[in-house]
Amino acid sequence: MKRKCFLIGLFFLLYSQTQVLHAQSWTPDLSIDRKIVDKIQVSPDGSKTLVTYTNWLNPSQLEKRCAVIENRSQKILMTTPADQKCEEAAWSPDGEWISLLFDTPRLKVLYITKSEIYDPIEVGKFPEVSDFQWSPNGKKIAFLRHFSNGPEVLEKSKDVFVVGSVKSYSSLMTIDIDTASKKVFISGPFTPETISVMSFEGMGRTYAWSPDNTHIVFTYVPTGNKNGYKEFQIATVNVQTGHIQYLKDIGIAFDPIYTLDGTSLAYVTGEQAKVGDRFEANDLVLNKRSVCLSDLKGSEVRCLADTPNMSPKIMGWNQKGSALTVQDLDKTKTGLYFLSLNEKKCTQIPTPPMDIMFWPATNTSNTFLGFLGENFYTPPEVYVTPLDDFKPLQITHFYKDLPNLPQIKAKIHSWTSFDGRKMEGILVTPPGYKEGQRVPLVVALHGGPVQRWDQRFMGFSRGIPLSIALLASQGFAFFAPNFSGSDGYGLEFRQLNYKDWGPGPFQDVMTGVDSLIKEGIADPERLALWGWSYGGYLTAWTITQTTRFKAAIVGAGITDLISDIGTAPVTTILQSYFGGEYWKDYQTILRDSPIMHVEKVQTPTLIQHGELDQTVLPSQAQEFFHALKARKIPLKLQLYKSDHAFNMPASLAGMEDLLDWLHTYIDLTPHVSRKKSFTK
Repeated sequence: MKRKCFLIGLFFLLYSQTQVLHAQSWTPDLSIDRKIVDKIQVSPDGSKTLVTYTNWLNPSQLEKRCAVIENRSQKILMTTPADQKCEEAAWSPDGEWISLLFDTPRLKVLYITKSEIYDPIEVGKFPEVSDFQWSPNGKKIAFLRHFSNGPEVLEKSKDVFVVGSVKSYSSLMTIDIDTASKKVFISGPFTPETISVMSFEGMGRTYAWSPDNTHIVFTYVPTGNKNGYKEFQIATVNVQTGHIQYLKDIGIAFDPIYTLDGTSLAYVTGEQAKVGDRFEANDLVLNKRSVCLSDLKGSEVRCLADTPNMSPKIMGWNQKGSALTVQDLDKTKTGLYFLSLNEKKCTQIPTPPMDIMFWPATNTSNTFLGFLGENFYTPPEVYVTPLDDFKPLQITHFYKDLPNLPQIKAKIHSWTSFDGRKMEGILVTPPGYKEGQRVPLVVALHGGPVQRWDQRFMGFSRGIPLSIALLASQGFAFFAPNFSGSDGYGLEFRQLNYKDWGPGPFQDVMTGVDSLIKEGIADPERLALWGWSYGGYLTAWTITQTTRFKAAIVGAGITDLISDIGTAPVTTILQSYFGGEYWKDYQTILRDSPIMHVEKVQTPTLIQHGELDQTVLPSQAQEFFHALKARKIPLKLQLYKSDHAFNMPASLAGMEDLLDWLHTYIDLTPHVSRKKSFTK
């Protein structure tokens, strides 16, 4: 009888433990962000919101849709058909109409429709277009027309070609539109072939209308430009006469917008470098950025107060037009600020509980703000708030059926680095963790270097084959350090790794790891290292400097700085960090190249790379692979059918491969069993 009771009790104990383990699990499939919001636009009166998003149905099928949502009820008033790819949408100034751009196999098609009823009226068909914006009076729609003549190719013989520069550029055009008669008239191009109207993702708007509908201010670079954002300038064009006013006196500038009275321009510019400065004056990523005002000819300029991080992005005006609303990074959070036009004053807008806000934008009446909000424990959803009283209202419920995260805990971890500098990062402990318990640790290194780890939702992978919740549910602690050169901590911190890509950040990381060992959290015998992009580089560098890690994952990383400069399509970042072309200081570049130190590597290494990657070419992975193979290091190279930011199939497969590698080389006690959720 006692034996029977014991067995029954043991059964219920094991059953309850199984249930707890199941409740704490997180899979690669759950780690996929299936609703990727591209743009959020609140209607002029603040009652509705237009959302453009991508919906991943499964690894091989996605939808691109646009929807109008009533804010108060969260009711979907209009949505585009699932079988049509809606790439862009925009409000008319009165909020009655929206424009919709659909991608078809041959052409892009622009429609307009009533905002609450999907009854599209075709406006026109175009080869390559983007960035549609209505004029303030609703009589015109501006857009960018993209032209490309392909490479200049001179045939020398049947099998030999000489390839020159690519002649690609974008021009401003407009459509005169009459919603009553449904007639249209296309004007332009307004800009010549010698310049290309453009901006880069994350660097603000490309162009903006004047309040009186007569002009457009825009960002441009010279056609054929090789330096990207380093040659940004702004100009205005009269859409009635075609006259262009180039504002060259203000220097490098982007993200332009008219003041509400139309008499001045606001824009973001870089601080002019002085003798002895590390970075060039025109490096808008690594130098200080300021918001400035000028007259319409660029002859009178004054700059507004700085944000703490000195890297602002303009969102719009307050309702009175007396202050600009800007966004900047604030350590591991997102900051919103008002920059006063009347006094040099920067005022931060309290934004609880939204630690992270993506795609924030004010509506055309400057009364409401829409954004994608999230924090460690809350998945990203669309929110709307009055601009003068931050009270966010959630209007989407994309993830209402997503299970709760495992019982993992995240916090900001601080330590002192080798040079006495205060550092911080994010520490996540696994379910059931008790203070003083040593657990295996995965150290994750972010890309950039001008990026950071932030307080976004821990469940999703976001274009990389890594999910914090996935690793924590397996029993790992997770440490994400914001080392020297990370963004969000001000200008000086952002510039710390000038001519120091490897040694300094490496010591920041290792002092952070040592602090976790000293605090009794990390098991020094069960350390793993992961990194993506620049983080992949720093992972490769780290395993050439220490043997303390039992496993490493090098993701899409540069391993040979000189060959990367010579072969990658974009080389300006490395040139910025190392003071120009590599032959000017090749000793430093060779010193900081992991490939030059492979004789020291002993760590089992998994290399993951997209075979279509044009940011960091796959040849970087292959170089490192062949070097480690010659040294007979435990090794695997995995190439995926994806580019630098992994698509859904690559992310799923990559996470499975990551887990396999960690389980092979890191002892988990107790071991966590898992079932694969995706078959490659």
